[in-house]
Amino acid sequence: MSGDAQNVANGPEASEDITHAIEDLRIDIDKQKALLQQLHSNVEKNFQCRAAGSRDSDPLVGIYQEQDAWLRGMIAAVQQRGDELLPTNHGACQEIVCRNLVETCKQLEEVLAHVKSQKQDLEEEKKRVEQWLLEDKEVGRELEKQIRLASDMENTSKKKIKAELGGKYKKAHEYHIFLMQKMIEFVSEHFAPPGAEKGKQKRHGIGALDTTGYAHLLPLYSFLEVLMNRCFEVPHDPYIQLSEEHWSEYVELLLRCGIVVRHPNDSNLIKLVAFHL
Repeated sequence: MSGDAQNVANGPEASEDITHAIEDLRIDIDKQKALLQQLHSNVEKNFQCRAAGSRDSDPLVGIYQEQDAWLRGMIAAVQQRGDELLPTNHGACQEIVCRNLVETCKQLEEVLAHVKSQKQDLEEEKKRVEQWLLEDKEVGRELEKQIRLASDMENTSKKKIKAELGGKYKKAHEYHIFLMQKMIEFVSEHFAPPGAEKGKQKRHGIGALDTTGYAHLLPLYSFLEVLMNRCFEVPHDPYIQLSEEHWSEYVELLLRCGIVVRHPNDSNLIKLVAFHL
């Protein structure tokens, strides 16, 4: 907006200029309205005369036709001069334009503020959506990683578990053989069966001890092995029946040491004490 327009919009004579402009507009409108009414009445008279002339064969018909054409031309010219209805007062026009511009600027400022607010909301929404997308991508990558790990584990777990169990079983079996060998050596040396020579008390390899005359008696290590196998293979009925092959001295030794116990209802049945439970 220029400086002259602002002075006119804010000057003390603004209201007077608007009043004069409105009065000028009213006067011009009244003049044009009166002219149109006169033209309209002349046209009606012309038509009436033409109708009467057609009935009475009046020689003035041509004259009236010429007047009708002239009036129609005047009406067309007046219609084309619509821009002359605007006030000719430059100050009033400038005041009206300035007011319209001020109102338009205010409306545009309100629209701009609303657009800025919407832009800020959209930017915040965009940031939230981008954050959600990043989180979704991170979750997707983690899920893909877990799926790959699960697939790899599924492909290798069976072989790996089988290999691990096989290794553990082998170690346990070797340790079991080692413990049994040590037990046999210890029992054969310190608890030899009756009639065994002193030089042959210690067991060598898997061969039996020299038990000449007492071949029907089980060595103590075989006695203990039977008890252990019965305890683990048939845990619900771990008792064994005593017979002539079980030397009474071995039975008494095991009972006194608390290694075996008798059946409460049958003294010929004994079982190994379940030390592993």
